[in-house]
Order: sequence, then C-alpha cells, then structure tokens
Amino acid sequence: MRRIFTAPSGLDLHMFEWGYWRWQIIRCLPLGIVSAFFFAATGWSVLEANPPKYAASARIVLERNVGLGGTSKAQRTPEEVQHLQVVAHALKADFSATQSKAAQLSADAPFVANIESSRDKPTYLKIKSTMPDATAAIALAQTLSLRAIELSNGFQQHATDLAVNKLRESLRNATARLATAEVDLRSHSNQAPDLRIEELQDQASRLRATLRAAESKSAPENPEVAKLYGELATARGLYSDLHPKVRLIKIRIDKAIKQRPAGQTGQDLRFVKQRMQDIDAQIVASKDHQATADRLNAAVSSAKARVEAADDRLQAAMRANEANRITLKVVKDASLTGRNPAKVRVAILATIGLAALLLAIGVAALRIRFDAHLRRPRDLHDTLGLTPFATLPDLGPSLG
Repeated sequence: MRRIFTAPSGLDLHMFEWGYWRWQIIRCLPLGIVSAFFFAATGWSVLEANPPKYAASARIVLERNVGLGGTSKAQRTPEEVQHLQVVAHALKADFSATQSKAAQLSADAPFVANIESSRDKPTYLKIKSTMPDATAAIALAQTLSLRAIELSNGFQQHATDLAVNKLRESLRNATARLATAEVDLRSHSNQAPDLRIEELQDQASRLRATLRAAESKSAPENPEVAKLYGELATARGLYSDLHPKVRLIKIRIDKAIKQRPAGQTGQDLRFVKQRMQDIDAQIVASKDHQATADRLNAAVSSAKARVEAADDRLQAAMRANEANRITLKVVKDASLTGRNPAKVRVAILATIGLAALLLAIGVAALRIRFDAHLRRPRDLHDTLGLTPFATLPDLGPSLG
C-alpha cells in the first residue's frame, strides 16, 4: 500500500517510490535493449569492416668507407640521401611490378620507406609494413629490407661498370695488341738463320784471306789486274766490301781475268767468290732478321707496358669506387611495432559494450524525462501545484 504523505507541504518529495521506478524500468527495458543492441551491432559491423592490421618495421643503416676509416657523422652528403631515395622509389616500383592489377587498383602498397637523416646521427632507411597478419607483416618487412640492399648494390655496380667500362676496353685492346705482337715475334723467331752473324763473318774473313792470297799470286802476271788489285786494296781501306766502288772494282777484275789467255790465272777463283757472295747475302739477311727481331721485341715491350698501365688505371679506378662505395646494412630486423591489435580490438569491443549500456540508460532516462503523463502524486504536485490528501492502495493483479 502506498504511503500517505504527511509533510507540512502535504507531499514527501524525498521518499523513494520503489513501485513507480520498478514500473518505469520494466516499461523502458525493451526500448533500452533494442537501442543497446542496435548500437552494439553497428559498432561490431564497423569493427568487422576494418580488420586488425599488424605493423612491422625494419631499419637499414647507410655506411660509407673513405680510405681506411668510416665517414664521420658530420660529413653526410646529399648524395647519400639521394641514393636512399632512389632505392626507396625502386623498391616501390619493384613491389608494384610483382603485384596483380586487381591488387594495385584495390589498395596502395602496404609499406612505406622513410629516410631518417641528420648531421648528428647516421642515415637510416626505415621500412614499415602493415598487413592483416603478423607473420606476413614481419616477412614483408624483412623481404623488403633485403631487396633494398640488393637494389643498392645493383645500382652501384651498374655505376661502377659505366665508370670503368672505357678502362676495361682499353685494357682489352692493349692485351689484344700484346698477343698479336707476341705471335709475330714467335713466328719471326722460327725463321731465324742456322748460323749466327759472328760465324758467318768469320767464314767470310777466311774466304777473303784465301781469295787475297790467290789474287796476290796471280796479280804480277798481268799489270792491268795488278793495278786493279791495288785500287781494290786502297778502296777496301776506305770502304767496306759492300760499297758500290769496291763492287765496281771487283767486276772490273773479273772482266780482266776473263779476257786473259787461258792458263795465266793459275787457279779458278769463281767458286770462292760465289761462296763469298752467298755468305755476304746470309750476313745481310741475318742483320735484317736481327733488326726485325729487335723491332718486334720493342713492340712486345711497348704492348706489355701499355697493358700494365691500363691495368693499373683500371685497378686504381676500382679501388676508388670501392673506397667510396655506399653500404646498406640491416641494423634492426623486422619486428612488430606499436600496440597489439588483438588487445586493442578487445578494448574497442569493451568500449562499444559500455557505450551501448550507457546509450540504453540514456534512452530510458530521456523517455522518462519527457513523459507528459501524471503517474504519481509528485507529478501532480510538480505540474499543477496540488497536494493530494491520500492515494489508493495498489490492489495488485488479483483485483485489477
């Protein structure tokens, strides 16, 4: 039975009316449940439409050796940052080339490559991948970091090849000329005469001595021949045996001997003279062969010098490129970064549930607040300013 108010004002405003609030809760409970379910379902749908994504990152440091020591931190050049930018763009292009057209149209590349550079710290290339699966995110970041190192080495190798290409071509040409000169020298050496020049000159000296002895014996028999032999001796004192004047005197002696009557020479010297001519020809050929051999040896030596000079220039260029080479090295292996998406998802679900509960309470409170019906004595007092004298008892469902 409801309490009769006996306050001076005619109404006890501070008394809690349990029956009234129980009825309001029962009346507003379906609306609150519907509102909470609708909000929770909406939040769940939004959460399911955005699956959790795991972020993994790997860090690559740039190192550059100059001489025997590394580059100091205050000597970072724009060239190094530009090199990392080229590597990052090539990495994105390489990744896009391996993806299907549908994947390229549906989403962008699931990774970013950022360059971290300053004068007080080393230069880094940070690769961050975002994937729905943690293992896939780590694997992608690790693969991209290794691929970045391969691209960097490939770019530098290509630049080195372009820089030393002319030097290599020069070395190949010098080596080819050396091989040709050595072949010519070996071929010429195989055609060398059987006897050396000294031996041929010794034989020629002995034949000349024999010829002079024979000529001295037959010279007094003919005054003309004796005179010619005197001129020959004088000419030999002034010139060599190959001089045209000496040869002319010899021809005149031969003619004079042929014109003499038979039996005046005492000895036929034709065989000796023919042998001397053959030996003289061999001496001239040997001298020509020796001169050609000297020329070929000089050509081989010059070709070897050119090969050594070209090789030295090539090695110096390669050492310079190696000294200025930019090296990328992974200093931080791929690992997950940030908060665990699974824990974040649980927190979001708890937040959605709490928000749904608060929404249900808010909807019920608003329904009660804007209810215009008079349902209790307090409503009569608040609305019309009247104070009821008594209330009917609640007979319950049995007498309703």
